[in-house]
Amino acid sequence: MFGNADQIRGKVLADLPLHDDGVYGGNAEYTSLLKAIDASSDRKRFVAVELGAGWGPWISAVGIVCKRLGVKDIQLVGVEAHDAKAEMMRQHLTRNGLMNVDGVHSKVMLGAAWKEDTELRFPKIDVRDHGGAATAHEGDVDYRGHEAEHVAVQAFSVPTICAGLGFVDYMHWDIQGAELETARASIDFLQKNVRYLFIGTHSRAIEGHLLELFYARKWEVLLQTPCVFDYDKSKPTLEAMTRTDGEIFLRNPHFVG
Repeated sequence: MFGNADQIRGKVLADLPLHDDGVYGGNAEYTSLLKAIDASSDRKRFVAVELGAGWGPWISAVGIVCKRLGVKDIQLVGVEAHDAKAEMMRQHLTRNGLMNVDGVHSKVMLGAAWKEDTELRFPKIDVRDHGGAATAHEGDVDYRGHEAEHVAVQAFSVPTICAGLGFVDYMHWDIQGAELETARASIDFLQKNVRYLFIGTHSRAIEGHLLELFYARKWEVLLQTPCVFDYDKSKPTLEAMTRTDGEIFLRNPHFVG
């Protein structure tokens, strides 16, 4: 998935990812999941959900840390619409000792996180393309203006994804422009059931509306970094102008679980 990382294949990196990990993840994502684990009230149970999970880097990281801390009941759910990446997530969880082992229940859902349960379309793209997005629109041109064959994919709402989990300690979203409508549709559920939420953002407009939404509900913003983009009128969408995702990390002060 990362041709630029071949030089570190098989290595263990000792340095902290103070800016990023040199491959994919930024320090904010590592910080967010560690903060959520550190803030948990006990070491009996921890639940993490990753939307737009790719190969599941963040639920895997949660699982590893919780196992090292002796958490007895670890619940991990990853949702990914790209079939090859979903299979990579199963392999990744297995290689990290997080599938079919005592004390850990890992679930991989093939599909897209969305505002409702429905059927959408997803482009057939290479696993090295991290910008694929589910869409309700017809046609074979994506939000970036790229032509790609699209196939049917199941879409799941946040309540459906979290069914049976009870309270969720940590959620990570990277859903390529669907984050605002998904948040609006699930805000009541999030308020009652989710302790910490990290959202990767894909346009300045989305960021502003998300901050407005969570501000109205009195959530705490622990970290926020705007996306990096180049304004380009030739691009079909604002999301297509984004070069680097933005980040919003939130704590739900209403959570009592």
